[in-house]
Amino acid sequence: MKSILLITNKLHVALFVLFLFLFTIYAKQINKIIDVSAGDILNLRTDTGSIEIDTHKKNTAIIEVNINGQNEEQFKVTIEQINKELIVVGENKEKKGWGNWNNPKVKYLITLPQRFSVELKTAGGSIGIEDMFGDIKADTSGGAEFRATLM
Repeated sequence: MKSILLITNKLHVALFVLFLFLFTIYAKQINKIIDVSAGDILNLRTDTGSIEIDTHKKNTAIIEVNINGQNEEQFKVTIEQINKELIVVGENKEKKGWGNWNNPKVKYLITLPQRFSVELKTAGGSIGIEDMFGDIKADTSGGAEFRATLM
């Protein structure tokens, strides 16, 4: 009887480890650090995902995008800098049906200089902004939350 319980416990542990391994294989992460100046603007548009903006006292933009779930390989993020504008676009290349049932879970974690302007638009997710001084335009659909702590 003890040997059956021991085998069952080992099987549970093995399945749990396999699940964790498979979950990390299918998670996609984008990390980028870009030199910017105070007073520049971030323009972020995404088909889905939550956006968290934090600030620091450096002249860099730190962009981290975490993508996981169904159709994550179909979600493309482009990041480019044109003059004083930092442009981030997230697109689900395989849109099926209405709503975001087929969209992967996406989270944008962006750190900017405190004096920065942002234009943010997400079609499905919350927006949070901390300690920012600049022009802010934020649009989220789907009834998600918008919160900001401004200086």
